[in-house]
Amino acid sequence: MFSTKKLLGSTTGNETKIVFMADQSTPYIRAVDWSNTSGFGSYWSDPSTLPTGAANCIAIDTVNKIVVVGHATTPFISAYPYTASGFGTKLSNPSTLPGGVVEGISINTTTGVIAIGSTVTPFLEAWAWSGSGFGTKFSDTSPASVTRNTCDISHAGDYIAHAGNSSPYGTAHAISSSAFGSKVTDMGGAAAVGLEVDWHPDDDHVLRTRNNSPYIDTYPWTGSAFGTVVSNPATLAGGNVYQAKWSNEGDAIVSGGGTGSVINGWPWTGTAYGTKYSNPASAPTSVTGYSIGIGLDDAVVFLGGSHIEAWEFDATTGFGTKYTSSSTPGSVYGIAVA
Repeated sequence: MFSTKKLLGSTTGNETKIVFMADQSTPYIRAVDWSNTSGFGSYWSDPSTLPTGAANCIAIDTVNKIVVVGHATTPFISAYPYTASGFGTKLSNPSTLPGGVVEGISINTTTGVIAIGSTVTPFLEAWAWSGSGFGTKFSDTSPASVTRNTCDISHAGDYIAHAGNSSPYGTAHAISSSAFGSKVTDMGGAAAVGLEVDWHPDDDHVLRTRNNSPYIDTYPWTGSAFGTVVSNPATLAGGNVYQAKWSNEGDAIVSGGGTGSVINGWPWTGTAYGTKYSNPASAPTSVTGYSIGIGLDDAVVFLGGSHIEAWEFDATTGFGTKYTSSSTPGSVYGIAVA
């Protein structure tokens, strides 16, 4: 239910065509055609080689057209090329596998790196990445002696933020195309389990979701350090937030969570939260929002729960008309769009 790297570039005319999902039940990875006009289309045939267990997270490389899922059983990570017509043959596993269950994935194609957060030492790991898939594994760093629930490489590719179950609940390391660098000063604020991190498209702020109030912490980023946490929105999410994401233009934040917090959103001024958007007129039917996806053009928001749901969206006005929900069941722990 954790980290999924967002796409860069102008949203103008950039309509989503495919929605990929990390699922807790077989086939563990799903894909469905999408249109902003008609909504969910046909589900794709499953890959010929499925992931080996419940999928917790998903990330996409739209440059090389590869989608990657992290899952609960060895080899813990699986990568698939794709075309507009379906999945290709699963890529080779990394020669050195992740240490355990993968909870978060981030890909940066500018620097050619894929990174994961895991439940098992060394907790934060990275490999070189290309159109051929996994390359050489980086030497490990030491983020914490505890699960890393999430990780996200900055859009510039020079830092990786990550968070987990105990101290440091949120922090970052320098990273290059071949190695981890030094750790920066940890995120401030009260101790709380860090569930998700997400860089703003301009790399000037970082979101961290958490398991207690105020449920989302937002930190300025100076280019090499975290600043003082931004003031909370006037109206909080109302419960645990499992995932929150910036819009691709960086002018809105949308979150998914538990009771009282299934889906919420706020405009972002550049330095502060605006007034919380009204809840969708047609409420989610999922009782928990595990994951969030935002359309490439910022005109649709996806929610992953007991199935996948979608609403029209506008950063000025918030949630619009709900699309007819997908009937395919499954606990959707991650969403990626292309």
